[in-house]
Amino acid sequence: MTYALPFITLVALAWPLVRTLGRGDLAHMLVRSRRIRVLVTGALAIYLAACLVAFLGPPAVQWVLAAAALICLAVFVVYTHPSYGRRRGLPPGSLTLLGQMDQVDDRFLLKKSERHGPVFKTTLAWVPTVCVVGIDQIVKLVAQHDRRLSRGEMLYSTLIPHRFLRYMECNSWRDRYRPLLAQALVLSGDDRFRTIVSSAVYLELEHIEALSSARNSSGIRPHQLVPAAMLRIFITVIFGAKQNTPEMARLEALYGILNCRKLANGDLPAAGQALSELNDRVRALVDPREGSGDSCGFRTLVEKDPALLADDTVVGNMVAMVQVGSYDHASLLVWIWKYLSDFPEWRDRLRREVESGGNPVKGGLADRIISETLRLEQSEYLKRTALETLEFDGFRIPKGWSVQMCLRESHQDPTHFSAPQRFNPDRFIDDPIPSQGYAPFGIGPGRCPAQQLTYRLAACFLHELVSRYSWRVVADGPRHHDGIHWTPSLDFRIDLTLQLRFLLVSESMGLHDSEVMDDRCIDRGDA
Repeated sequence: MTYALPFITLVALAWPLVRTLGRGDLAHMLVRSRRIRVLVTGALAIYLAACLVAFLGPPAVQWVLAAAALICLAVFVVYTHPSYGRRRGLPPGSLTLLGQMDQVDDRFLLKKSERHGPVFKTTLAWVPTVCVVGIDQIVKLVAQHDRRLSRGEMLYSTLIPHRFLRYMECNSWRDRYRPLLAQALVLSGDDRFRTIVSSAVYLELEHIEALSSARNSSGIRPHQLVPAAMLRIFITVIFGAKQNTPEMARLEALYGILNCRKLANGDLPAAGQALSELNDRVRALVDPREGSGDSCGFRTLVEKDPALLADDTVVGNMVAMVQVGSYDHASLLVWIWKYLSDFPEWRDRLRREVESGGNPVKGGLADRIISETLRLEQSEYLKRTALETLEFDGFRIPKGWSVQMCLRESHQDPTHFSAPQRFNPDRFIDDPIPSQGYAPFGIGPGRCPAQQLTYRLAACFLHELVSRYSWRVVADGPRHHDGIHWTPSLDFRIDLTLQLRFLLVSESMGLHDSEVMDDRCIDRGDA
């Protein structure tokens, strides 16, 4: 029997090791995480050491190792089985020791929901997680347990008095600040600023086209250029800073230091200084008594209540909203660009609509393309942590577990959207923003207040893009997960060119592009 004991240890420990290290997301995690590389190396070293001792050690040690290996195997099999915890009321679904398959397979959670139902458990980013799929289910969860679910606060929020809006813990603060901040975003998307929006978008596309031309058909990467362009557009539209000025350059540099998306503990002091200077410069821009900026959404709000400029929570939130919002808008535009490249028939339809006099900033096919892209890609999830053990839909959610509300997968529900994985903007003809099965801006009172601004900016960008430019894809690849969101491939490159008819019109009239832009913006404003 003692001759069999080493082989029992070898096989019993090998099974959980192979099932864990043989996962499809391991290579992804090894590349991204030094911690994973250390753990994998350590696990392999322990396995080899245990096997060596099992074969060379005395019989007593062999018995102990074999028993321990069998216990480990039993625990692993039970813990990872989909039925684990069902007697305690846990949802179905497998738990694993590691877990980032959602960053390797963009349909991983959808497959899980199809197998286990709308409420299931899995492991995401090391943490046991209960996932909820279905807008109706998510609405019910928020209605029942919103106050028992906490948001994971990002570091930049700690730099703002009373915190960033989405992380405010005190209800009185949320009740006070949310209407003010939402109003500033709504005002920024108001019709009175459509000429400013058009001009800002025009200049940024002109800049991107110049870079594309300079690269001799090697193409530009939209995911590299669009975020910076959208940041400048947001700064112009919300704070009134003029483009192509030293002030704009300084604001961009400060936002590069603040870096809300990737702020680390070591960067916190420098980010705090950058936020302080940004606050001061924004005050100087929007102060109606001495502001140096143009008309903008935040200035319009301050004109009604100048005392807002003295509130660091208001100004700090507006500064952070510009960076976070411009990043999300840029991600949306890159996905739209990708879909119009993959399905040029929609690009051509939009171009014909624009040339026939379609509204450049509201309604029509552009809005439907935006809604469809939001449905398919941009709205991914809402993540919370259970502050106490919860009962939901007949299941228990243990305290401390993560709760992920899967919007992207919910938008794939065939009961609300026929052929849900197909890109078809015309599905929104009769119902531009459905109330059932569709929630791209979130759920409940904490939903994003930038809906109007999102459609205004994206529609204007689309109309300028398809009416003035043509492009071709010069490189592409599989979609990529950047650690936060799914994006088009990092290899996605396009060659952007000004359409010949615009060059001919400019040359025949002796105009520069900026002069053509001014005339078009005036016509657009009078429309």
